[in-house]
Amino acid sequence: GDNWGSEDTRRCIELLERGDEMGQLAAAAQLHQLRQAARPAVPTLLSALPNSPLAVHRQILHALSAIGDHRPEVMAAFVRDLTNQYPTLRIQGIQCLSQAGKAAQPYEAELVRALNDRVPWFRANAAKALGVPNARVNTLAKRVPREMEKPYLETLRRSPEARGVDWRET
Repeated sequence: GDNWGSEDTRRCIELLERGDEMGQLAAAAQLHQLRQAARPAVPTLLSALPNSPLAVHRQILHALSAIGDHRPEVMAAFVRDLTNQYPTLRIQGIQCLSQAGKAAQPYEAELVRALNDRVPWFRANAAKALGVPNARVNTLAKRVPREMEKPYLETLRRSPEARGVDWRET
């Protein structure tokens, strides 16, 4: 086990570190194709994320999801984008979380909050990540106050319109 993975992964890491947009875009797309073999690139993908242009940011999330590494820093990156100002990044973040399966469970409170996003498709993916059937999504979303304070899950459990709802229902 060479720690840096394949030659392809190594080349992608170099492109990401160089920092030009087209190179980063190409590198993230290639890492997405390599899936689990690209695992050594995860730290580089994460460090390229904060200041990346929109298209690169989206492609990095896509690559991280395909690699399937659910370490806390990766999950935190997905969760951070749930409140991103750009709908495309919110959608990408929720999609990554819904594909992460059980690894998304510690972020239940953030996912519950996401049930009230204004984008219906986003709400559906939040529900999927929570393990709630799609038929229940809109019913649940209507019970989530638009402006909800943290901690979301506790606030929700205390709110009169949300009482009696089993948020874990499958």
